[in-house]
Amino acid sequence: MIFRRGKKTLVSEAASDTVAPESLAHPVLANYIGDRFVDRNRRLLLWIFAGMVAFYGMVFAVFSPFMLAPLLSPMAILLMLFIWLLPDTDRAPTELIARFMFAYLIALLVWPDYLALQIPGMPWISAIRLVGIPMVVMLLICLSVSPRFRAELKEVMDAVPVLWKSLAIFAAISVLSVGLSRDSSTSFSKLIIAILYWYAMFFIALHVFRTPGRFERMAYFLWGILMFDCGIALWEGKLQALPWVGHTPSFLQVNDPVVLKILSFHGRTASGIYRIQGKFTTALGLAEFIGMGTPLVVFFLLNAKNWMVRLAALISLPIIFMTVIGTDSRLAMNSYILSFFIYILVWSFQRWRSRKDSIIGPALILAYPFMAAVLYIASLTVTRIHNAVWGGGAAQASTIARQMQMAKGLPMALSHPWGYGIGMAATTLNFANPAGEISIDSYFLSLGLEYGVIGFLAFMTMFIAAIAYSAMALTHSDDPEMQFMAPLSISIANFLLSKSILSQQDNHSLAFLLIGAIGAMYYRYQKEQKNKAYTIPSSANP
Repeated sequence: MIFRRGKKTLVSEAASDTVAPESLAHPVLANYIGDRFVDRNRRLLLWIFAGMVAFYGMVFAVFSPFMLAPLLSPMAILLMLFIWLLPDTDRAPTELIARFMFAYLIALLVWPDYLALQIPGMPWISAIRLVGIPMVVMLLICLSVSPRFRAELKEVMDAVPVLWKSLAIFAAISVLSVGLSRDSSTSFSKLIIAILYWYAMFFIALHVFRTPGRFERMAYFLWGILMFDCGIALWEGKLQALPWVGHTPSFLQVNDPVVLKILSFHGRTASGIYRIQGKFTTALGLAEFIGMGTPLVVFFLLNAKNWMVRLAALISLPIIFMTVIGTDSRLAMNSYILSFFIYILVWSFQRWRSRKDSIIGPALILAYPFMAAVLYIASLTVTRIHNAVWGGGAAQASTIARQMQMAKGLPMALSHPWGYGIGMAATTLNFANPAGEISIDSYFLSLGLEYGVIGFLAFMTMFIAAIAYSAMALTHSDDPEMQFMAPLSISIANFLLSKSILSQQDNHSLAFLLIGAIGAMYYRYQKEQKNKAYTIPSSANP
């Protein structure tokens, strides 16, 4: 078969001797084409592609301030296509994922998200986006080019099927809910946030924490971040204002009404007491993080082998308690108390199992019902404790508002069991606070309104399964790092407690990272148990 420019000529083998020499003067080169449509119309297709690109550029220039996310989607698709086409290699940047993850935690929990670069027509260029997006790109590259990475990730996922399958169902419903939304642009933006900072963090944690020692390092890391945030919050309480108000460089100032509200004085309406919030957008966001971080500090106090670490934990806990008081939040107080109360019970049980000669473990377990009863009676009879745990008159307005929202929103969720679309809970509920602002308090109600009944069940299954996996690994493993499963499960329990009254999603990324860590550590527990089963006792040797 001989190819000519623009046409194809077939020469049979029998007639090859009769072909004129000039017909073979030109060999098969790159400029020679066959009879395919693409080959014959290459220039036309290039002109069409150039026209589409020019049209896309004009549309982008005109409509980007109004619909930026949909207009950026072709670029994201091209990037994912490019990553998918990368060849397999044994040199995937897997170690970079762990480094990016630790940097992401700093961006998430230390730097205020609203201190960001603002370019006209573009989303805020925040620290989370500067670190989080490259981190997710690294994850996609590793999935694309490394068979070993894919095999290891699959091996971890197989160890926790309930966890990843419930996450997959929840993620699928969040994608489908965009089509059900009345505002598909807003829902699409919320979906991108969920994919980048929730679901991706789960899989990143599955990879990072399958390596022994990494979670202990992260526990110290989170402890340090918690103390930094508490220090900033206490400084804020002394100033009665955020420390960076009036000192923010102009290039980091975002002209947005929501940001102006965050930076203004924020006190409880009924009492006028200033409520510290630190780097978070509300005092409840800080309270939620305190509830997720305090169990780790309690763990170090009771389990650290180094006395200096125990001393540091002992010093840290009063500082955290002062921050709890400054938030004027029942959520912070209840999470702080539960961190102690639940972990002491778990520690006593472990002590009883490991130290048969010690009476501390059984004594604490036997005294536990009495201590619980005393605490409950004190919370009902002592005014100061009652107000801190159950709330007083100043908190009554928020309690009534949540009851009214639930009474209005629950029938709406049940009558529309497939949901109204991700990010649509507040506008669907249409409940206004005394200031006239549309708001929703309970994230559980938000789940029902946005994702429907199945989405709510998938979300709850995901986190309850994480607690169950951590309990199984904690009670049967000999790996010292598995002891972190106890504070991890308490952190998840405190997170679920906070979701009953807080619909904000400041700490969702951390929560998905923690359940991913539980999944990775449970995989290590299963591997440990299989190794024990295959080990032949020395007494059985001939």
